Amino acid sequence: MEFRETLLAAQRNQQQKSSDNLYYKARFDPPKKEQKQRDRLSANIQKFLAKKDEEERQKKLEADRKRQELLAMRDPKALRKIQKTLKVIKSANKSVIEDAVDRDNTAITRDGPDQPDQDDYGYESQEAAALYQKMMQKYSKIPDEPKFPVSSK
Repeated sequence: MEFRETLLAAQRNQQQKSSDNLYYKARFDPPKKEQKQRDRLSANIQKFLAKKDEEERQKKLEADRKRQELLAMRDPKALRKIQKTLKVIKSANKSVIEDAVDRDNTAITRDGPDQPDQDDYGYESQEAAALYQKMMQKYSKIPDEPKFPVSSK
């Protein structure tokens, strides 16, 4: 019974909303006071922010210096041991994984310029083909840069 009463009340509210006429206000609101933007900070605040930035920079430099000192304190034996374990262990060396990813020679680019990226349903304009051939000749003339510098031992 309560559910029926709730539905009836909702229906009456809906009818009242639809019967109300929408109108514009006769009086306008007073103009809003414009807030001034405070682009300039007071001198004390600027000094505080500069001091804070300087402290952060000093902390960063101190941490870098500390890390460099710790690395320098390691003896060559320990460094060799670390390198040996990195070579021997079976888990991936996280420091070189990003370098090993070859973004240039992917499965799509290995097929060469003859492999289309998308199907064009056999349509190709002569002008587009000429531009493409010209561009591919230009790219094929560019010599490959060596990935790693040649070191003489």
